[in-house]
Amino acid sequence: MVSRDGGIQRPAGRVIGCLPEHIAQPDVENGQLWRLPPKAGVADADIRLIWNEAAQYSRAEQTFIDEMNKFFS
Repeated sequence: MVSRDGGIQRPAGRVIGCLPEHIAQPDVENGQLWRLPPKAGVADADIRLIWNEAAQYSRAEQTFIDEMNKFFS
């Protein structure tokens, strides 16, 4: 996410997301972000998809959840 002043807003905890390299690079250089595989190599990891079933999602969000569920089933 990008704040109104153009800075990246960092949620609490750890998240995985895709950012354009030119936006992420300063934070990569100062150690606040780091690149995940495949450029650094492939690692085995458990992946959990968590969402609030009571929430109302946009069509795109619901499609993403549905497709991820199909993929991991």
